[in-house]
Amino acid sequence: RDATWANNARDHAQRLANIQSLLFNFSKPQIDTPPTLLAYRRVPKRPYVPSDPKTLAQRCYEVFNIQVSGLIQRIRSSGINKLVLGISGGLDSTHALLVCCRALDTLKLPRTNIYAYTMPAFATSTKTKEYATRLMKTLQVEANEIDVRPSCHQMLKDLGHPYAQGIRKYDVTFENVQAGERTNHLFRIANHRNAFVVGTGDLSELAMGWCTYGVGDHMSHYSVNASLSKSLIQCVIQWVIDSTFFGDSVNSVLSSILALEISPELVPQHSIDEEEDDEDETQPQDISTTSLDMHSALQSTEAALGPYDLHDFQLYHATRRGLRPAKAAFLACFAWANDFPRHPHAMPVEPQPSLSSGSSVLKDRNFSIVQIFSFQRIFFRRFFLTTQFKRTCVPNAPKVGDGSSLSPRGDWRAPSDSSWRPWERAWIKTMSWALESSIRLRDQSSSSEDTLDYHKYNQLALDLADFLESTNGFDLDDDKVVSLLDEARGRPLYL
Repeated sequence: RDATWANNARDHAQRLANIQSLLFNFSKPQIDTPPTLLAYRRVPKRPYVPSDPKTLAQRCYEVFNIQVSGLIQRIRSSGINKLVLGISGGLDSTHALLVCCRALDTLKLPRTNIYAYTMPAFATSTKTKEYATRLMKTLQVEANEIDVRPSCHQMLKDLGHPYAQGIRKYDVTFENVQAGERTNHLFRIANHRNAFVVGTGDLSELAMGWCTYGVGDHMSHYSVNASLSKSLIQCVIQWVIDSTFFGDSVNSVLSSILALEISPELVPQHSIDEEEDDEDETQPQDISTTSLDMHSALQSTEAALGPYDLHDFQLYHATRRGLRPAKAAFLACFAWANDFPRHPHAMPVEPQPSLSSGSSVLKDRNFSIVQIFSFQRIFFRRFFLTTQFKRTCVPNAPKVGDGSSLSPRGDWRAPSDSSWRPWERAWIKTMSWALESSIRLRDQSSSSEDTLDYHKYNQLALDLADFLESTNGFDLDDDKVVSLLDEARGRPLYL
């Protein structure tokens, strides 16, 4: 890509030399003036998902067909026309299976060339297992089931893990053993049946490193979803339902899957009755034959990681637009915050994305300013510090959509051992700016005797100060930060 830029600079040097610069004067509109063509623009809440129904339907059409075309090309180039993939009953594997079916239909190959496997483990819920089974059968692929609990239990026993002795210890080893066993089975099945493994992970998970590295859901022979955000996958599935590609019986299952909580299903979520028991979970118990029916709730990905909507927003503006943390945070507040001060003539918030059929699967959510800054820091830390090594060796995948990809062979090449300190420092400066702005708005409200606004901005200043201090991400010798914290609380912070 560097060579391409250099070649373009050389080839188009004369055209660039002829570009003219025109100077003009511009006066910033006053607060009480009506909106003009240069007034505040509408900030898309979900950059990967257009809010206009016709544009969204066209985007879904293009995305789905690019995925299908990419998979068809891989089938032709490899000479292998049989596919293996794991079906969990969740969004990503469901969408990958739809792409596989459409690709084989286009090639006039039987869908039984798709070897689909559901592999229940320690945290698989009855509901998702049922959806996975129904989806495979209604799509008429070869449906299989492998219970990986015995092999997982054997590996945990070999490792000397407490769970193998009956102790409920749900750590990262416990989770990754399950993910690894599933992927290990898929690769060996592909060897045994002369097929290749189709990956199901998406762009949002890859950005946050929410995948098990190596022999886990991180790896496959070809990944169809790697350039699609989680929210865009939801919309494409809904578009498939509206397009009636697969019939009413399939659409019924797809609608049920869309309504599920996003979950990796790796940590058992015991029933309320069990949680209320005073049973000591550090003592050995007979849990080697845990029933699937006992897991009444799903492990929530967003409860552990944060909202995908906010992470996708930061990802797009960091990688596609190259924005610094301050501007990305400001735009996120403008789009998502429910306590963000707005210009009287600012454009309204972007409407909820929906398809031309009127179908909408995305929740219309809002967050506080403090939440937005908190999740922005989580994104920066995971993306720039802890998970880049996973993106340096990802499977081949089609580049789909407006947000580019994170493939090291394409749009994103970064060292795995880089520091995130520049981003952390920029984030701290952004927090200081937000705190300083809230203090200024509070003081302005006080002078204008606007009691309601005063209490709102005072509370915002206190919340920002508490959060900034709790992160321990700033230097106490930074006089400006310490001064802002003092001013927000109206008292000396340090003696």
